[in-house]
Amino acid sequence: MEISVPAVAIAAVQPPIGGSSACAIPTATSCRLPPSLPGPGIATSVCAVLVKKIKISGTHTPASPRKKARKAARRKLLGVLPQMKRLAPIHNLYAVCLTLTYRDAVTHQAKDLSRFLQRLRLQVRRLHPGTPLPYLSSFDRAEHGSIVDGLLHYHLVLWLPRGFRLEHDRLERWWPHGSTWTERCKNLRDWVHYITKPTSAIFPKGSHLYGYGGLDQTGKYAIGRSGWPIWLKRLIPYGEHAKRATGGGWVHIETGLWLESPWQWTPHGITFKPGPGWWIGSPVFKR
Repeated sequence: MEISVPAVAIAAVQPPIGGSSACAIPTATSCRLPPSLPGPGIATSVCAVLVKKIKISGTHTPASPRKKARKAARRKLLGVLPQMKRLAPIHNLYAVCLTLTYRDAVTHQAKDLSRFLQRLRLQVRRLHPGTPLPYLSSFDRAEHGSIVDGLLHYHLVLWLPRGFRLEHDRLERWWPHGSTWTERCKNLRDWVHYITKPTSAIFPKGSHLYGYGGLDQTGKYAIGRSGWPIWLKRLIPYGEHAKRATGGGWVHIETGLWLESPWQWTPHGITFKPGPGWWIGSPVFKR
């Protein structure tokens, strides 16, 4: 059914989720469209479609924050995994799966895992000087029972020097909060998917749901660069650095140049900003 423009209060409708605040929404009295859409009735139908899209976007049910956090943890740990695999043959390391379980929720403290890793790291350095301790970690709660009362536990992947073993008596001293379980890790991606499985469990306030460590400078740079937008990766050569600028955009460390995204959101899709800007005439972006 065609909707007449005067009958629709388009200006009162908020932009879709993720839209730019600078995106101009046509009003009921002035539905201005690009000259590439001529012809009678076009303005009315396009405005109606725009209102329909906005309505659908606004009524979409978002995922729960906990599930979003678990998805973010999975993406991050899977992105770190290749750097861990790169380090393993360099330092002659092998992967071990480890689970540290609390006997109850009352004994949990935020620094328990860091204390355990520090004790393990000291032992590794004593027996294998100069060897790093790469690791991935994920915080979880047992699914059986209540989402509040299930046993808390940490899942880890540890890369240990060959010849180093996680002995049971040492694990009991290093983790006095409950029980431990360990096994040789045969399929790293499957284990990462398992330890970051979706959950509706409730965790103590201030808990770190995932983490990683033990990377060298090459690995840290690769992980940091993986978080850059695609246009920035295309613009800055590998090996150079950038950081987020206060107020938006990025700063190229080596040159000091401030760079902003060349893209803008419009009701008709994502397009290049009209400029002026660094992308106008840039060989990196051919319009």
